[in-house]
Amino acid sequence: ALGDLKRAEQAYRQATLDHPESAIAFNNFAQTLADQKRYAEALAAANRAVRLGGPEQAVARGTLAQIKKKMRR
Repeated sequence: ALGDLKRAEQAYRQATLDHPESAIAFNNFAQTLADQKRYAEALAAANRAVRLGGPEQAVARGTLAQIKKKMRR
């Protein structure tokens, strides 16, 4: 439900503020924004997740690729 996405967005946004070096937080934030079709914002968050790297970088790259694909539609 849209309300759930809004709550998730708020939670992940706060996570990015609390943990600005967390690729996972930025990746999840990006996915939540993309789920709301807010692709420009999602792209920025996904790019940040990829730049931060870490053990989940492959996941972040996948999220970034999905967002770019949706933006081309």
